[in-house]
Amino acid sequence: RNKRKRGRKMAQTSVCFSKSTDKSETPLSCVNKIGLGSTTGSNLSLIFSFLDNLEYLNCISLLNRFFRDFTRSHLYWSNVKVETKDMRKLFRVLEITNLIKIIKCHGVEFKTEEQYEKFINYIRIAPDLTELKLKYGYYSNNRMEKFATILSTHDSIHSVSLEGCAITEEAMTKLLKSIVSNSMMHKLKIGCNPETVKDDALTLLSDWIESGDCPLKQFGFESNPRITEESFNKFCCSLKANKSLKDVKFNLSCHKIGSNVGKLSEALAENDHLQKLRYGSNMLGDSGAAIIAQGLSANCGLQHLNLRDNKIGVEGALALARAIKVHRSLRFLRLSYNNITEGAAEELSGMLLSNSTLERVYLDENPLKSKGCTEVLSNVKSYSQTLKLLDLSFLKIETNGLRDIFGELANTTIDSEKSGLVVNIRGNGTSIEVKRELRKMQLDFSIFV
Repeated sequence: RNKRKRGRKMAQTSVCFSKSTDKSETPLSCVNKIGLGSTTGSNLSLIFSFLDNLEYLNCISLLNRFFRDFTRSHLYWSNVKVETKDMRKLFRVLEITNLIKIIKCHGVEFKTEEQYEKFINYIRIAPDLTELKLKYGYYSNNRMEKFATILSTHDSIHSVSLEGCAITEEAMTKLLKSIVSNSMMHKLKIGCNPETVKDDALTLLSDWIESGDCPLKQFGFESNPRITEESFNKFCCSLKANKSLKDVKFNLSCHKIGSNVGKLSEALAENDHLQKLRYGSNMLGDSGAAIIAQGLSANCGLQHLNLRDNKIGVEGALALARAIKVHRSLRFLRLSYNNITEGAAEELSGMLLSNSTLERVYLDENPLKSKGCTEVLSNVKSYSQTLKLLDLSFLKIETNGLRDIFGELANTTIDSEKSGLVVNIRGNGTSIEVKRELRKMQLDFSIFV
């Protein structure tokens, strides 16, 4: 039962067992979703004894904490150590239903080879399985080799995510080779594997992406600081000719590359098929941001640009703002957690004034302060109708600074068509009295205080 109902009702065809012995009157033949939270030992045996009677089961969740990303038709394990007899019962039910589409294993420990073999066999026969996520688990070379064999031959799996998996470099290479041979692979994410994902792995993926046979549409490569500039440049060169990739996330947390992003800038200039570039936490600095801006000036297809946490200061922000002024496809811009000060505020305001496609702009967690915030909002009445969100939260604005800023805007008239604009100004040290005043102001756009 959900104590915080918030106007929502739990579906009558769902049953939850969580440290409870309450019997549900719901007919078991109608249950299609089961959530098992903080449930272990004898409780599991009791629960699994009911599963043989279920006809429409498509979601089983074994959790010991709350997750927000519940997805219909998926099996989600988190930090679970299931006894052999219960694991056997679970897989017997899964083999009967054949309805699971997504499997997420977060820190799962397979105690015996028999358990892992059951897991592999289910993946092999599951007809509708489309997505596999393995996170923070240990997999020996032998186990990963079996997993790789399935990936290279499975007809329906098109999404694989590997994060923080304790496997050897040899096993990772075998796994990537099987992924490359899968013609259905549309989404691949590799993260938090610093000891196993090195230059050879990225080079293998780069050759695949550069080839005309790569079906990949979304690629994520995160927290792998052992990558060198040479392999990074090879990956960027592979992007130039690729026409299938739409979304690239490259958060290396790597000091070796830093501002040496000339090849990435060239890829941006030549590739108009790429729609999303998420390049955060890469120590770009002002010089790196300026190089990215050069490629952005020649680009006409990018819609989403995320450069959060890149040590970008005034000079880098100025270069990016000038490039985005004339960009005609960008809809989303995130420059959060950088070092942008009031020196770049006027140019940022001009960017928002000139660009007619931006919908969401995030400038939060930058030391713009009161003067910078005032400058950014100086032309708010003339901003494009497409702009829906402007995030100015946590800008280190002085006490009562917001009262002065929005006091000047209270008499500003904005066309009724632009009334959808929302300005987020939370986290700026505003007192309760000032917040009340701001909420009472007659503004033609919404504010989050």
